[in-house]
Amino acid sequence: MKKIILFIFLFLFIFIGNSQVVSSVNSTKVDGSYKQGDLIPINVNFDSNVTVTGVPTLKLETGTNDAVLNYVSGSGTNSLLFNYLVESDHLSNDLDYLNINALFFPPTKLIQKAAVTSSLIGNVFGLAAKGNYLYTLDFIAAALTVSDISNISAPDIKKRINLTGNPSGIKIRGDYAYISAAAAGVHIVDISEPLNPVKVSTFDTEGYPRDGVIDGDYFYAADSHKGLTIIDISDPLNPTLKSNFDTDGHTYQIKIVGNYAYLADNANGIKVVDISDPGNPVLASAHNSSDASSKAYGISVYGNYAYLSCSTAGLEIYNISDPTDIKYIKTLNTGGSAREFLIFEDVGYLANNSRGVSIYNISDPENLIEVDNLKTKNAFKLSIIGNNLFVGDMSDGFKIINTGGGSVKDLNNNDV
Repeated sequence: MKKIILFIFLFLFIFIGNSQVVSSVNSTKVDGSYKQGDLIPINVNFDSNVTVTGVPTLKLETGTNDAVLNYVSGSGTNSLLFNYLVESDHLSNDLDYLNINALFFPPTKLIQKAAVTSSLIGNVFGLAAKGNYLYTLDFIAAALTVSDISNISAPDIKKRINLTGNPSGIKIRGDYAYISAAAAGVHIVDISEPLNPVKVSTFDTEGYPRDGVIDGDYFYAADSHKGLTIIDISDPLNPTLKSNFDTDGHTYQIKIVGNYAYLADNANGIKVVDISDPGNPVLASAHNSSDASSKAYGISVYGNYAYLSCSTAGLEIYNISDPTDIKYIKTLNTGGSAREFLIFEDVGYLANNSRGVSIYNISDPENLIEVDNLKTKNAFKLSIIGNNLFVGDMSDGFKIINTGGGSVKDLNNNDV
C-alpha cells in the first residue's frame, strides 16, 4: 500500500550547547507528494561549522511509525546531510522532525561532562531539566536551586530558594514545578521566570509525598504510608484534594499509562490502581516480591512491561499487558542498589546508587542487556534531554553525563 507525503519542511529548533544552534531543517527537494521508495535528502543546518564523531540519527514525524534517518555527511561544514527513504507506512501532510530531541546519538557510552557540588546545591535527591535550566532539590536543607546548563560542560548556579520539608521529587509542566517534599506536602513553584522562581502554593497531604506525576488536571502524589493521593491542580494557586487510595505499603514513585496508575510500594511490591474515575481510585492488581530485600523505590513502564527498582534486589520485571492481572517475570541483578529506571527513546537508564549509572538495551523487554556503566557516588534520580543525562547524586551534588557515543562540536571543540 502506498502512502503519500506532502513535503513542506523548514523549521527552527535549538539544542543545549554553547551558542551554536540548529538554524533550519530543510531539503533540496521541492514541495510536493512523494511515495514509497522515494529518497529525500534532509539537511540539518547550524549557525557555524561543526564536526561530527559517531553516527547521529534524525527522527521524523511520519505517522504511526516514525522514520529514523542515519547521518550521511557534512562534518566540517555548517550542514549535516541525512537521507530519508519513504516507506509504505509513512504518512505526513507537513513533514517535520519529531521533537527537540530528534537529533540523537544512539546511546552506547557514558561520558561525564560536568560534576557540580556546592552548598548552593546541597544533597540532590530530585531534579528536572527544562530548556537551558536544571532544577535541583536539596533534600537536607530543603531548597530548590536553578542552574544554567546552556553550556553542558560548565553549568552555572544561578538561584536558590528555600522550601520546607524534605524535597525529593520534582515534575514540571508549563510554568509550574510541582515538588514533593515529604512532611511539608507538595509545593507548587512558578518558574515562568527561571531565574526568579516563586512558591505560589503548598498542598499538605496526609502522608509524606516522595514523588509524583502530572496527568491532565491532576497531580498524583506518591504519598508514602498514605499510598496514592490525587490533587486537583487545575488552579495551581489553589490545589485541592480529589481523592486518596491508601495502600498497605509506602508508595515512593508512580507512573501513569491510560486509566491506570502503577505504584512502587516499597516493601509491598507493585500496585496497579484504576484511575478512570480520579475521584474514586480502585485497586486493579498487585504483587508482593518473595525477596525480603526487595524495596521498591521507583517504577517505569514500557509497552507491556513494568520495571520496579528494588534497591539491592535489582530490577523486577512484570508483564502488565492485562493491568488487572499483572505477572511477575524475573528479577535482574543490577549489582548495586536500584533507585530509578528511566526509559527514554527506547533506551533504559538506571540510577544504581554507589554503582552509578548504567545504560540498558531494552529491545528484548524481558532480557535487558547492560551497555555501559559509569560509577558515581550515590546516583538516585535522573532527568534527560537528548543525549544529556542529569543525575541527582545525593551528597555529591549532580552530574551531567553524555550518553551518545558521539558528538557534534564547533571548530573550537565545544559541544553543540
